[in-house]
Amino acid sequence: MDVVRKTQGPCQQFWRIALALAPVALAACANANRSSSDLRHEGQKLFGPDAAGPGLGAAAGQGWGVVLENFTGPHHAAQATLRKDELEAALERGDLSVRTTTSGSAILLGSHANADDPGAQRDLAWARNLDVGGNRPYQRAFLAPPAAGDRGSRPEFNLANAKATYGKSAIYTLQIAVWDMPDRAKARAEAERQAIELRQEGFEAFYYHGAQRSMVTVGVFTASDYNLVSGEIDVAVRAAQERFPNNLLNGEPYRAAGERRLVGSALVRIPD
Repeated sequence: MDVVRKTQGPCQQFWRIALALAPVALAACANANRSSSDLRHEGQKLFGPDAAGPGLGAAAGQGWGVVLENFTGPHHAAQATLRKDELEAALERGDLSVRTTTSGSAILLGSHANADDPGAQRDLAWARNLDVGGNRPYQRAFLAPPAAGDRGSRPEFNLANAKATYGKSAIYTLQIAVWDMPDRAKARAEAERQAIELRQEGFEAFYYHGAQRSMVTVGVFTASDYNLVSGEIDVAVRAAQERFPNNLLNGEPYRAAGERRLVGSALVRIPD
């Protein structure tokens, strides 16, 4: 299948895609001691039916989509966003998106109503059979379900509706709290209560309900407020982080396993 511009020569075409997909090969080498099933299981854990955390990403990623690559670590959202731009140019696909949870981020291809949709199956076959210099970097690609959503009691404070109010330039918001309880209804209620209280105090707060957790964020930031390449943040983002330095879990500061520092607040993408 031709996935490059026809104006380029064969050698240029090959190297354009090969270089763009280099991180895939590097990731495969780094995980050489792990089986294919292990890698796929990791991706499904982050972005499959049992994904723990709210799904955030472009509108194109809100339906069933094919997971091409996944990222973990402290900067997974920024890394995935940069990678998406590279892949869009290399594969000449305009239907890639980033989905982010509290555990990691993924690059998805396509958006479909259900997994049995002919378009979803075509995208899955296209990804698995994509040939780059004799290699198939996405042969373990799989379909992930839509990110769960819940409008809540105050839809105007729901992060999923933020772009309808602030426009497409609204890209980021600062996550400051996660509510994760066995009683899912209580977790949703606590997130909404916190967002409403922050609104009453004058903060631009939102709640977002994922499949298993709810989150609270503050602020609306644009591309000019955060440089993905350098990591530099604008004064508005810095002020928000200083006011809300921690990402609370059920109302309390917490540390990730094996870490000494408290988990800090972090920028996340606003869903379309």
